[in-house]
Amino acid sequence: MVGALVSAAGSVASASATTYDGVANAQNMSNTAMLMLQTASVVAAFQLVAYDRAQEKQADMEGFEWMQKNGLDVAGAHRIWKKLVDEQAAGGKESGFSLLATHPTPQERLSYLSDMVNESQMAAADASVGIEGEVPNTIRPLIDAYRDDWIVDEMEVQSPQQFAAIVKAQTEFGIIPGYAAYLEAKSWASHAKSLKGRQQREALTQAADAFGRGANSESGMPAEGYREWAKINVKKGDVESARRNFEKYLALNPDAWDAAYIRRTMESL
Repeated sequence: MVGALVSAAGSVASASATTYDGVANAQNMSNTAMLMLQTASVVAAFQLVAYDRAQEKQADMEGFEWMQKNGLDVAGAHRIWKKLVDEQAAGGKESGFSLLATHPTPQERLSYLSDMVNESQMAAADASVGIEGEVPNTIRPLIDAYRDDWIVDEMEVQSPQQFAAIVKAQTEFGIIPGYAAYLEAKSWASHAKSLKGRQQREALTQAADAFGRGANSESGMPAEGYREWAKINVKKGDVESARRNFEKYLALNPDAWDAAYIRRTMESL
């Protein structure tokens, strides 16, 4: 609103000027005022960021103290931010953190929460927990009921690199390696749909490699994984592997809803 008023004032001054120099001076004054306004807005934004980040850190510290007083696992916060930092690093250039974000960076939070855990000596007092220890079982049953749904949600919004880090971490909590590899492959295959040329081929190769890891794991992978793997084989021109994976899919799921279609596809290869 203020910017619009400044611009309007410049236009009025220009219109009322009677000489070329008058018009130029009016426009320069208007542009200068707009630049000052924009600068003031940026400064105000950074001041707000600093204030909000300080508040968030204070909230973290007060929450830590509350957990400590009530005998809860204070190292849990450290573990959470350690995993977030790992996931962000896995995302590479596709990860980012806004300069104007109102929360401390994950690295900052990890650093001061780690210091607080060490200072409290809570990690040393309970060897079964520790910074890298097990999550207490009190809430895990509640989480497990929704874990698969949450993982699928993450697959839809994260880059394949970040999702792979998320899934790898979840193998500590009962996600079998074969299923984890299957999910990673689906993430790459979905990502490939938004790409073209060399980038798409590379993404499909990553998906095929992940399907291969799932198939070669002791636990194996869901039947659907072989079907999707075969589709990638077809796209890559590997007919022999496509037939083999389609056959494996049908062997594991002979009454599949798309069994007739898969058989026709195999006949056309």
